[in-house]
Parts: sequence; C-alpha cells; structure tokens
Amino acid sequence: MQTRPQPPEGYDWQELKECRSAVLLPRGWQFSQNKVDDTLAYFVTRDEPLEGKFTTGLTVNVVRNLSDASKLKPSLYAAHYVQEYLKQSEETVEQPESAPAGPFDRISCQVIKRFPQFEDQRFRVRMTTFANDKADALYILIFASPVDEWEQSYRIGEQLFNPIVLAADPSPRREPPRRPLNRRTPPPTREHERRQAPAAPR
Repeated sequence: MQTRPQPPEGYDWQELKECRSAVLLPRGWQFSQNKVDDTLAYFVTRDEPLEGKFTTGLTVNVVRNLSDASKLKPSLYAAHYVQEYLKQSEETVEQPESAPAGPFDRISCQVIKRFPQFEDQRFRVRMTTFANDKADALYILIFASPVDEWEQSYRIGEQLFNPIVLAADPSPRREPPRRPLNRRTPPPTREHERRQAPAAPR
C-alpha cells in the first residue's frame, strides 16, 4: 500500500479498497460507492445523496481494462473524453492542460455546464483525468458545485485533488498459483523391507 501523507486539518483519508487508492474526506461530508462492470465509482459529497443525486461533491470513476471495451489506450480515450465533455458544456473556464504525473498522463480543465437531474442550475466543474496505458486504467475525477456556491465550495474541492493517492494499477491483485505439495513416498522401514524381500532358497 502506498504511503499516505498526513491529512490536512479537518480531513481524513478515505480508503478506496477495491483499487488500493485513497481520497481525502472532509469531516462532516459523506462517502458512498458503487460498481458497474469494470468501472468503480466513488462519491465524496457535502450532503447525503438522494437517489444518487447531489449538488456539491467529488466523483472518482476508476475504469479498469479500458481497452477491452473501447479499443483505445487510456491516454487517447481520456483526450477524447475531455473534448466531448467540453462540447457538452456551456462555457470553458480553463482550457485542458496536459502534463505527466508519475506513471500517469494527466489532463485537467474547468467548465460550466448543466446536468440532466438539475436542469435549472448551472454548475462549475473541475475535471482531471489520470491515464496509465501500461496498466490499461483510467481515473476520472470530477468536482462540481453550483456556480453561485463555487467560491466557497472549491476551497474544499481543490484540497480533494491534492494530495490524492492513486494506485498505478488499480486492477485486483491476483494471488500467485500455489505450488503443489511434493508428497514423496516415505522411505521404507526395515520391517517393510523384510516383507518385500524374496524368500531365501532352501
């Protein structure tokens, strides 16, 4: 397990056990998760989600074995994903910026958009992707809050991106195959030797 630095005051580490990673959980906030196929989804939210809906919080999607379904390596998939996300937004606040981040290729941007479940509200969103082609894995981090609450909410939201602990390979650990026991035939005892020896000629 990767070393967890000391969390900032008012935060605790929330383990994402299925992918051996961890995010900061502000005290008083909520944590939930679900899984669909090879995608894990984790939610750090200001309020308890109602039927999966919340207005302010961080979503962490972890996609494993991505190329099996998409036929694209994770870094290329992330680039397309970000561009499509921008097209579906009302305004781009910060253009996508790409940079290496350890074993990952990182892309980060900010937009203003509406979500289907909250048609009457405009949200400001920060999205950051971490792609690892070698591990065939992609992390998508999205922090969203209503535009009129952004300045206050992002004081917490920004902290959730740094520090963050992401496993280079979030795939389930595979136990090495067990070697069969070497069950040798025990050496014969003298009594056994006597029973097996041919009778002496008379």
